[in-house]
Amino acid sequence: MTELPPYETLPDHVRARARARIAEGMTGQRRPVWRAPLTVAAGITTLAVAAVFTGQALWNPAPLAKQPPAEIPQLQGPDLAQRYQVQRDVPAPIVERCGAARLRPVSSASAKGITLAVFASDEGRVFCAVTATTVTVSPPTKTGLGTAPARLLFTAPNGAMAGLVREQTGHLSLRRTDDAGVSAMAAVVGDVFLAPEGFAGADRGVRFLVDGDEVPADIVPPVTPAVTDRPLPPGERESDAGKRLAACLREQDNGIADPDQFVPGAHAVLGTDSEVQVASFGELFLECRVRDGVAPVPQAAVVDLESHRTLRLHWYFYDFKPSEQGGDTSDRRAFTGQVIDQRVAKITLSRPGVPDQTAEIANGTFVVPGPVPFDVESKITAWDADGVVLEEISLRE
Repeated sequence: MTELPPYETLPDHVRARARARIAEGMTGQRRPVWRAPLTVAAGITTLAVAAVFTGQALWNPAPLAKQPPAEIPQLQGPDLAQRYQVQRDVPAPIVERCGAARLRPVSSASAKGITLAVFASDEGRVFCAVTATTVTVSPPTKTGLGTAPARLLFTAPNGAMAGLVREQTGHLSLRRTDDAGVSAMAAVVGDVFLAPEGFAGADRGVRFLVDGDEVPADIVPPVTPAVTDRPLPPGERESDAGKRLAACLREQDNGIADPDQFVPGAHAVLGTDSEVQVASFGELFLECRVRDGVAPVPQAAVVDLESHRTLRLHWYFYDFKPSEQGGDTSDRRAFTGQVIDQRVAKITLSRPGVPDQTAEIANGTFVVPGPVPFDVESKITAWDADGVVLEEISLRE
């Protein structure tokens, strides 16, 4: 048997050069993408906060944060400006919903219909998660960080999570101990972290990833009960689409704001082992992948959409097959989305040499089953009831 040489760490200067190259590859070639904030529904208090920070500022917007040595640049996390909106304050409507007029606003973060805020008082910190219909307020806590690099202090029924973190932390994420695939990114504001887009089942154990170091959460607080302060009629669950949606939402790992409010929309069987049911609540759009050929249970998530004049679009791969190189791969993609122009009566997918494919449309949502190839000539067309083209959207990548 061949004997391997003893394990030795690389010299510091070699590690520094490698880290610098990786950091440049992660941050130097990616152009930031800006998205408009989502609102929940007409007539409902807007949950989005106003000030948006980008890049490292969103991880920790403290202006006096100590910078790492220039010779060993820190790896940057993904640009959460696409994901959260962070403010070193709490918007007045959120203060009112949280009943926090006598508390001192500290910071807030918002994502996909959930605004998570923290307040300070003489009795301790108070965390509050707000959706279109519910508010979840924690009792005041004076629990400190102690010697831990991060500490979880608040969990809400919609998956929102918050707590304390070591100041000047550059990157923080959380994952569930029993499933590494169930995870959440956190925005760090001073010594507080906010993860409005969290996950369910924190009581099964949580682990932190703090600047690359993984540590278990020493405290996992019980879920704080929510109060429905702005009740709305629930989405129907009696039709076939409603039953599919209800079954999909029944036990989900992803945190979803106001799941009972989503109205079932279009549905399509995409392939041999792929099926999708979509739903919407105001501008929030949810995909339930009833079968995706990978996960053993349905997977539901609120997804971001790309806005056009008549439609808002999202696409994803389906029908994954084993690859010769290992793992699974797919060249099939489906398009889903919302209709934002009421004149739209038909949506088609066109590509050379293949008959046009008509989308399934229901309750202001649609699914283009595909498969939609990556080429420069495929397009989605929105038509009115008289056959007049309202918009053509090129699918050129």
